[in-house]
Amino acid sequence: WHKFHPAGGAGAQHAIQDAISLANCLYSMKDSSLERISSAFGEYYRQRYDRNVVKFNNSADLAKILNGQKIMERLIRSFVLKLLTHWTLRSRVRQECAYRPQIAWLPLIENRGNGPVLPQEFKESCLTHAADV
Repeated sequence: WHKFHPAGGAGAQHAIQDAISLANCLYSMKDSSLERISSAFGEYYRQRYDRNVVKFNNSADLAKILNGQKIMERLIRSFVLKLLTHWTLRSRVRQECAYRPQIAWLPLIENRGNGPVLPQEFKESCLTHAADV
């Protein structure tokens, strides 16, 4: 069972992004107290929840378009797949690839692509902690 429709190709990408974001949040903890752990998971939730909800809903819509049997779903599939241009697909991929979380304790990788990159979301405490190691 997939959270994201397999045809959308987002499941593995989001799993990796989730793992990196959670690792950064856990790494930034000053100690392993219950409050710090709760705070780290809260920060992880803040960073990832909205992105995952949007992608989940997009994936559900894609599943309806690709697999829907109702007359309206079949009509939408017919029109959407014929009218979807290469530019539209590239635009969607560009939006998806703009979010590139990186491990906080490693040097940041320079942007070698031609698309925009969103800023990293890890806290300053990650950088301070990395300098201490």
